[in-house]
Amino acid sequence: MWGTEPELLVVLEQPSRTEGPPAALAALAEFGRVTSALPPRLALLAVPASRAAEVGAGAGVRGVFVDEVPAALRETLSPAEVLFVDGWLARRSTKDRPADGRPW
Repeated sequence: MWGTEPELLVVLEQPSRTEGPPAALAALAEFGRVTSALPPRLALLAVPASRAAEVGAGAGVRGVFVDEVPAALRETLSPAEVLFVDGWLARRSTKDRPADGRPW
């Protein structure tokens, strides 16, 4: 069976208007593979969930999430960021595939 590596959702602090993309986004590559990003604040990081606290301790990181995003944080996201988060959550959900495993 093919599977995907679990991904953590990393939410970075909102950069000021005078700053460019945060260095924290580039620094995530030190922990593992960044599979997707929505600069300047969101990234998916393929690392074990056991490393969430380590990633969360990084400079500029607002939160690291394994399976849910708190409602208070969701309210601070832009519509595009909410769509990104919802896509991540949809990938993690179990899917009902009644024909899975049947021959073509």
